[in-house]
Amino acid sequence: MYSEKQEKHLHIRVSNSDYEKVKKSAELYGLSMGQYAKKIILKSRLKQPKFAYSDARRIQTELNYIGNNLNQYTKALNITLKHASETSSENMLFLQKNCLQMLTMISQKLKKG
Repeated sequence: MYSEKQEKHLHIRVSNSDYEKVKKSAELYGLSMGQYAKKIILKSRLKQPKFAYSDARRIQTELNYIGNNLNQYTKALNITLKHASETSSENMLFLQKNCLQMLTMISQKLKKG
């Protein structure tokens, strides 16, 4: 069946119910459990990831930082709007400009990465 020598062992642990499912499926095809598992494993196709795992983690961390900054600005804006009558128009304008700058920066980072 195989041209090269089968030297390596692959050991996995499964629950009793999973074991019974594999056993029944192997019997259905007239194969041993090892042969059946090997056919399933070798025929399966993994989808190629768009990013390497380390890159994906780095991107996730960066997005978390961006989200945290956005939440802080949103909270500050909401507090300011809640107390708008007590806040000078200059302070309100300053905060709005900062929020706009932050949103622009976030948008640029997302476009880059």
